[in-house]
Amino acid sequence: MANYLNFPVTGGYSVVGAAADPGLDGDNLILVGSVASFSIATANPTNAATSLTQITFNLSGTSAGSDTVIVTVGSTAAGTDPAGTAPFIATQDAAGSAAYNVILKAAIIKAIGANPGGVISTIVLPLAQASNAQYNVANTVYFKDFAIS
Repeated sequence: MANYLNFPVTGGYSVVGAAADPGLDGDNLILVGSVASFSIATANPTNAATSLTQITFNLSGTSAGSDTVIVTVGSTAAGTDPAGTAPFIATQDAAGSAAYNVILKAAIIKAIGANPGGVISTIVLPLAQASNAQYNVANTVYFKDFAIS
């Protein structure tokens, strides 16, 4: 298992600050040993204008105010608000978002256990499409925000 999980942000956008944030672009790390749990949720999955997928990591052994990391994903590389870009499989509804979140969870678990003896394991986001579908670059998903609270 690697020591750190890497979230390479593209087109960084601060969800809390509601503005593009190029300072988020590039590598963002979490110490693997501090991850107590994580969950994935999509808010408003049926609304094409406001759907938003976020991964919440609860950390142990850190001080209050820095014990949660929220990572937002979206389907645009631009430094724009990721609301409305939540990834989904087949249909933009609760079932389509849930289907994507299942494969996203698998990708995170795979990254946590990857690279034994290594330093960094980069999470590779799955495409927003069925696993047996022909590759389509339009289905690429990006890390958009990395917020510690």
